[in-house]
Amino acid sequence: MIKGKSASETEQSAVRVLQALFPPLLLVLFKALLAPIANGQLASMMVARATALSCQWLMGTCSVNSVTLPNGKSLSSGVLICSVFNLHFTKTFELLICHYGNCQVFVEKCKYLEESKCLGICINTCKLPTQTFFKDHMGVDLYMEPNFEDYSCQVKEIQGSCTSCYAKSKIS
Repeated sequence: MIKGKSASETEQSAVRVLQALFPPLLLVLFKALLAPIANGQLASMMVARATALSCQWLMGTCSVNSVTLPNGKSLSSGVLICSVFNLHFTKTFELLICHYGNCQVFVEKCKYLEESKCLGICINTCKLPTQTFFKDHMGVDLYMEPNFEDYSCQVKEIQGSCTSCYAKSKIS
């Protein structure tokens, strides 16, 4: 008879699977070089965009929520990153990242949750391992909010306070 794994063992196994999807050096470099930039918000934008583009086969249709600029215009994180690099790499860059880098991925109807219809499978093999993987191995702190009624999921990148923010700078 096969003995089942505990929730903790299941989470650790799922984290190992996620780690195996990346070359080991890539994770180390990402966490060391990109995650610290602008309090992790540049890494957050990059992870949000990459997740939305590469994980639809598992999660279903997903998108990166847009961010609203002071002038009222709305931009997705990919456009924002391109816009940032067209600006002067100074205080303006830090202001944009500090205030507008908190990206969120919205999964319209998670295939994984919809097919399993199981809170335990969602929590122990997706939500908790994914949160642990991104925090421990990529340096991006995120929180996943699955909706068990409509099978959607909101993935929010959690950001610390920005100590280098120039609140009085203007975007030009």
